[in-house]
Amino acid sequence: MNLMGLLVADDMGKRLDYIRCVAPGEVAFRGGAKPDVLPEVGDRELDEWCRRFIEDPAPVKSFALERVVANLDTLYIEGQIRSLIASTQYKGQINISFPVTHAKVKVKSAEKPSKLYMGMKNLFTSKHKYEVVQSVWPFATARNGEEGRRCMVQSEEVWWREWRDSIKYAIAQKRQNGAYVTNEDKLEALMEGKGKGVASIDWGGTGPELEEHVV
Repeated sequence: MNLMGLLVADDMGKRLDYIRCVAPGEVAFRGGAKPDVLPEVGDRELDEWCRRFIEDPAPVKSFALERVVANLDTLYIEGQIRSLIASTQYKGQINISFPVTHAKVKVKSAEKPSKLYMGMKNLFTSKHKYEVVQSVWPFATARNGEEGRRCMVQSEEVWWREWRDSIKYAIAQKRQNGAYVTNEDKLEALMEGKGKGVASIDWGGTGPELEEHVV
């Protein structure tokens, strides 16, 4: 399932995505081969980190921009999915994950013509890593249960009420191999009631391993 639509409000003025640089005292790759709390760059953090990367004379270096999702209550969603699956009398193994797709963009130093040469050189040269910047996409302004919380689009509870029948119908169909639960499934659940009448399912023993990826 794709939750990207819950991270971006239609009203541009209500969007809260922002760039976050590593905080003082936070352990991270700051231009060396190992994580460290130094150096610190003061004001103009993003510009300064970019300048340091560009001017770094190291032959092997990389600069990463990581995308993260904040304040999404994955424990609540996972619990609801597990309860829903249990209601179908499924006895097998269940794996539920929340991967962030396209999570990292990495800029690397130019590769020399000979990959063999670079491979040998890398054995004796430390790689300078800059992993100090994140693109943060908040699901809400605060964690679930905290006072004053405002969701970008809708809460986890509202989302679950809208999608549970279509998810249950997809489970009843025993979809596998990365098949998505889509908006078309949601419309069918709303218009045709698919998923509402599903109770126990004949799994034929313990049934196949179920995987639910909410992205």
